[in-house]
Amino acid sequence: MRYKYIVNEYDGKAFNIEAMSYKKMLKKLDSKKSYWVTYINKKGNAQTKVIENGKERKENFTENKRV
Repeated sequence: MRYKYIVNEYDGKAFNIEAMSYKKMLKKLDSKKSYWVTYINKKGNAQTKVIENGKERKENFTENKRV
């Protein structure tokens, strides 16, 4: 397999998953649980993603500007 993912559940359990892509790794996870996923991408940078109910949580950070 190309990538090794370290998957942490919110209750503290951790396990490894090997998959050829991020999307294929998501299909192996239970879609009703929440996880922290850590891996190294193809450019060598460490990535950490939060998966809630089978989908990646996207946070929207914006600056508060005065008008």
